[in-house]
Amino acid sequence: MRRKAIVLVISLLLAFVQFSGCAAREAVSVRVMTYNIQHGEGLDGRIDLVRTAQVIRRSEANVVALEEVDRGVKRSGGVT
Repeated sequence: MRRKAIVLVISLLLAFVQFSGCAAREAVSVRVMTYNIQHGEGLDGRIDLVRTAQVIRRSEANVVALEEVDRGVKRSGGVT
């Protein structure tokens, strides 16, 4: 699963560079983040998706690949 995420991120980066209109000699800076959100559970055992989102926003990443994202399941409190 992790390998697929890495391939997806690399593909997105290549597409970004190709379609950004930058000449080959210009540097392009892209911040990439992979993050296992552990279904929104923090180190304190609380499920807090707002806190998780704040961590992601503070990273200022251009591309974010998330792992363990739940939707409407019991372990994350049925949040959709």
